[in-house]
Amino acid sequence: LDAMPPESQVAMLESLRLDKPGTRDNAIAQLTRASGQTVVFHTAVCMVSRHRSLLTDAVDTTSVTFRHLDAPLIERYVDLEQPFDCAGSAKVEGLGIALIDGVETSDPTGLIGLPLIAVTRMLLQHGIGLMNGVRIEVMTGTIGRLYLVPMPLGDVAPAETLPAA
Repeated sequence: LDAMPPESQVAMLESLRLDKPGTRDNAIAQLTRASGQTVVFHTAVCMVSRHRSLLTDAVDTTSVTFRHLDAPLIERYVDLEQPFDCAGSAKVEGLGIALIDGVETSDPTGLIGLPLIAVTRMLLQHGIGLMNGVRIEVMTGTIGRLYLVPMPLGDVAPAETLPAA
């Protein structure tokens, strides 16, 4: 993990790494290169103990195929969305969906930055079920942090007494 970049997501267009663009010009250049191509996003998540020892980690991979994009569309999108803090310059959770022809993934939440299916799997490996009085809080910053917070169950019945769906 020492070689892991501070970002939790890396976008790759063949062998070219598409970092967070930071500027309008860089975002336009990234989207111009991605036009008609498939960009592969790798989103990493790890679980560490309170004592900072690694418990488990996972990497989710998502392939995003971009439509053929013309310059006016790219510029309009960048001006409206300002995706300067987004690897690959396209926010699927916003207007960026209009730039995309298809998405292939086993965890759709990975593309927006935190693969929750992988997180749930990791928690279950350590005996923590989300339906057992745990709430997830995501704190963002330079490096995203995930906190598990005990949560009173209130009037929720135990799983074995819930009516069948």
